[in-house]
Amino acid sequence: MYCIKCGTEIKPGQKFCTNCGTPAPSSPNQRESDQQETDEDRGASQTTTDQKENAKNVESYDAHTIVDTLNQYVGGSKEHVSLNWKVLFKDVFKSHSPEEAEEIFACGSPTTTPDPQNVTSNWPHPWLYSRVFFGFVIAFFILKICAETFENEKVLPGLMVIGSFAAPFALVVMFMELNVFKNISFYYVMKTFLIGGCASLLLTMILYSFVVPTDNDMTYAVAFGVSIAEELGKALIVLFFLKRITKTHSILIGLLVGASVGAGFAAFESAGYAFDTMLIGSRWEDFIGIIYLRGFLAPGGHVAWAAISGVAIVLANRSEQISINVLGEMRFWKLFIIPIICHWLWDSPIEWGSDYYLVQLILCVVIWIFVLLLVNMGLKEVDEDTPATVQQ
Repeated sequence: MYCIKCGTEIKPGQKFCTNCGTPAPSSPNQRESDQQETDEDRGASQTTTDQKENAKNVESYDAHTIVDTLNQYVGGSKEHVSLNWKVLFKDVFKSHSPEEAEEIFACGSPTTTPDPQNVTSNWPHPWLYSRVFFGFVIAFFILKICAETFENEKVLPGLMVIGSFAAPFALVVMFMELNVFKNISFYYVMKTFLIGGCASLLLTMILYSFVVPTDNDMTYAVAFGVSIAEELGKALIVLFFLKRITKTHSILIGLLVGASVGAGFAAFESAGYAFDTMLIGSRWEDFIGIIYLRGFLAPGGHVAWAAISGVAIVLANRSEQISINVLGEMRFWKLFIIPIICHWLWDSPIEWGSDYYLVQLILCVVIWIFVLLLVNMGLKEVDEDTPATVQQ
């Protein structure tokens, strides 16, 4: 439970927020009622006499209108929606016990999956992903010291793997934390990450021979063929793993399974790029630089793209068992076109801002707007009559 005014965590038994003194809500219904009252009070306190404030409100309204339009496109309600991106980082710098981390990983079994009635639709506050990421970073720099200080080439494979896996795997943990149903086990997530990532690479290579032009230069046509092959290859593997989940499918499950497959794909691909850089005899700075660059851009790439594909599969198969028939559903293509277009623009030879990867950075922001909108939709399923009893 969190304070409706300042967002501070309220532990069981507390009657007031320790930060601002606001009375603690006693039930989910009261939380919603208090939140509505708070919003009304804030609205009543706004004035229209200050011209600067008015201009700021107009700009904010326009921004929200764009987000609301995108929300309706992906299948959300016509109501105003907020992008709660701050909650993704709010608990990162707080102190957490090892038991809390173990509780996050202990999920998906008959004894650890919570009753759907006890699941809250409040936005989760993920934090464990940051600890996982920094664990990889510490290991990476230890190996880097071994390579640079002692000139030991035996640590290079580990350096490539740890550096390439850090960001993608940390994102998988974040999507695990966002799945408030806690009905997918860490064991199943690891299968989708490792086997799904490798299988999607294999399927992509097969599809290359059909849809990628033979021209070796990265033209717009080649970039489009690459986006089709890679996104379709990952989507088919995501479909395979979602099909093995035999019970109810939710949006949050689609996000998690899709992100796991995409993260495996991204991790192995990044390791391949790093290895290729080393083989051609590039400088040490180039070898380390490719690991840094792909890790920095990883959040807006394959992980998020495949996560959206997972939701597209789930939403297109609401009334029946997940099958290959999804490829014939317009509902699937309406969402699936988003990662295809983003991937195409990502790889296209756009010269504007290429020295600073501005196109890729903008696409990172765009794709995460869609991801957060889909998380919003997934949380709303908690309050609906859709059971979430999947156990894997």
